[in-house]
Amino acid sequence: MKNSLILLGVALIVGISLFIFQPKNIEGPRVKAQAIKSKNFPYEALTPALKIAFPQDQQNTRYDLLKTQPQALNHYLALISEIGPRSAPHRFTRREQRLAYMLNAYTAGLLAVIRDHCPLKSVEDPYWFSGLFWRVSLRIGGELLSLNDIAAKVSELSQGDPRVMLALSRGMKANLPLLPRAWTPDNLEDGLAELEARLLKPPFALRQKDQLILGAPFKWYEHRFSSSLKNYFKEKSPTLIKEIKQITFGPINTELDGQCGPY
Repeated sequence: MKNSLILLGVALIVGISLFIFQPKNIEGPRVKAQAIKSKNFPYEALTPALKIAFPQDQQNTRYDLLKTQPQALNHYLALISEIGPRSAPHRFTRREQRLAYMLNAYTAGLLAVIRDHCPLKSVEDPYWFSGLFWRVSLRIGGELLSLNDIAAKVSELSQGDPRVMLALSRGMKANLPLLPRAWTPDNLEDGLAELEARLLKPPFALRQKDQLILGAPFKWYEHRFSSSLKNYFKEKSPTLIKEIKQITFGPINTELDGQCGPY
């Protein structure tokens, strides 16, 4: 009898834990879907929201402004709510179209999820084990997806290009800043080149005597940068790696990359 009660207690604890920590069990932002009359998808419709989030005179992301001025971001979320590569494949016949869509969806989703959880000090604060990225569900292209789900789709479309993953910000100071413009099929190459150029400079690649200290993006995606980081730098920035004897990773700052309350 005693053993049965113990087993029952364990089963209840396991069941409750699995229910609490199931992916996408927290409803994220929901907006009424908006029809798109044009044959082409309006990728640039995210730009007004990004202009609010990234004022020209400030470096930090302004989640507080997105909170007080939600219309632009909600408008884009409405556009991508039901229309996407899976639900409307005729609109996204090229890889560049699908990739631009998913990168914008990730950016919009990240901004909206953090906005709706403000005030925050760190992306680790709302839920355990970085739950912000896998426990919150977004309505994207007719599917319920987490930020990690969208990131997986981006990874599939990257075709091994490590620069693509750099566009997936985690909303923390340790990450590359988001670009203040929407991704489009036509600006992908320029945008990815800009991100990589930032990656090869301090604070993400910092040289101290014969040591090269790398930031969080390198640590997260190390396996994507050539067969080794040293080979990657020999190709991309040979002067930076010259006479370097050791490559190490710096600490990861999970503090939020912008202003997020209080209100």
